Amino acid sequence: MRSMANVSKGWKIFSWACLLAGVYCLATLLLILIAGGEWDGFVSVNHPKKRFAVMLFGLAGWYLTRHGFRKSGKAWMGDVGKIVLFGISLAISFLAGEAALRAILARSQGDGSLHKLEEMREKGKKIQLQSFHPLAAIVRLSPNKRLAYELMPDLNMPFGGRRVKTNADGMRDDVNYPKEKAPGTVRILGIGDSGMFGWNMAQGDEYLSILRKNLQQRPGRYEVMNLAVPGYNTFQELEILRFRGLAYRPDIVVVGWCDNDFGAPFFLVRQKDFRGRDVSYLYHLLFNRKEFQRLIKPEVLKSSEIDPAYVDPVVVEYARVSGVKKAMEELKALSEQQDFKLLVYGPMGKDIREICDALGIAYADTWIEISETNLPPDYAVHFMHPGAGGHRMLGETLEKVLERKGWL
Repeated sequence: MRSMANVSKGWKIFSWACLLAGVYCLATLLLILIAGGEWDGFVSVNHPKKRFAVMLFGLAGWYLTRHGFRKSGKAWMGDVGKIVLFGISLAISFLAGEAALRAILARSQGDGSLHKLEEMREKGKKIQLQSFHPLAAIVRLSPNKRLAYELMPDLNMPFGGRRVKTNADGMRDDVNYPKEKAPGTVRILGIGDSGMFGWNMAQGDEYLSILRKNLQQRPGRYEVMNLAVPGYNTFQELEILRFRGLAYRPDIVVVGWCDNDFGAPFFLVRQKDFRGRDVSYLYHLLFNRKEFQRLIKPEVLKSSEIDPAYVDPVVVEYARVSGVKKAMEELKALSEQQDFKLLVYGPMGKDIREICDALGIAYADTWIEISETNLPPDYAVHFMHPGAGGHRMLGETLEKVLERKGWL
C-alpha cells in the first residue's frame, strides 16, 4: 500500500490533469445541455460525445491515481469493477430513457390516417385517443375533398377537460345563425386553426367569443362566427370560407394566423416511425434540440401518395410560403368579389407580413399590438395555443384593431 506522498511528481501531475480534464468536460457538457446544441460563448463548445468520453476517463483516471495508491491490489481491482458497473448502469439508464421517449413520441403524434378513422367510425368502433390524435374525437370526413375533414356538427361533449359545442354548421358555437342577415347587423367571421378554435379553452373563452361578448355591449347588432378548425392550413381556411362561410354574407373575415399554416393539414402528413436503430432521439433531445425537432417533424405526403377518395391532392400544393401566397391571393380576390373586409390576425413573421404587404391585405401583428412585458407566462399570448388570459387579450385587442380601422 502506497500513499500519495510516495508517488512520483509525474503521477501527481497526471492525476491533477485527469481531474481538470474531467471537470472541464463536465462543465462544457452542461453548457451544451442548457443550450440544446452548440454553445457559443467566449469559446465555441460542441462535440458532446467526445467530451462525455473524456469526462468519464478523466474522472476515473483521477480517482484511480489519487486513491488507488492507498489501497491493496485487490481493493484497487474492486474500484475498477465499480467504475465498470457505473458505466453499465449509465448505458442501461440511457437505453431505458431512449425507449420511454420513443414510446411518448409515438403515442403523442397519434394516427394521421383519414381512411383508418373513417373505417373505425363505419364499424361503430369508439375512437381510442391513445391510438388516435385527440382531434379525431371531434372531426369527420368532409364531403368537400379540399377540406379533407371538418368539425362534426351539433357536438356537446367533454374534450381535453373542457366542453366543446358546435352548431349545425360545424362552428364552435351553441347558436345556429340564419343565413339571412338582419338589417343593420355587422357579421364577423373567423377562419383559422386550433388557436382561433380555442384549443384547451372552455366554451366561450376563446378570443372570438370574447370579441362577441364585448361587441354585444355596444350599440348596434353584431354577430361573431367561429369557423376555425384545428389542424387547418391557409388553403383549407380559404376553402371552408367558400364552402360554409360565404352563405352567411360576412362583412368582415378574420384570418387567425399561426406560422404552422405554412405546413400541410394534420391528416396529410406521414406519421413517423420511431423504431429505427440508426438514431438516438434522447441524445438529440439533450444535445441537439434543433435536429431533434427536425427528426420528429411529420413529413408532408406527396400528391401521388394521397388517396383521392378522401382528399383532393391539390391541397398539398398550397403548403409552404409559395402555397400560402397563392391562397392569400385567392382570399384577396374573393374579398373584392364578395365585398367583405379582410384582416389577417396573429403573431406574424417576416414571410407572411411580406405576402400581405405585397397583396395589399390588412393585418394586425400581435407581436406589435400586444407587448408581453409584465404579462403572466400562462397568458402565452403569442403561442399557437394561448391560455385563457391570452385569449382575453387577443379578443380585446382585435376589437381595438377593428375599431381603429373604422370597420365597426
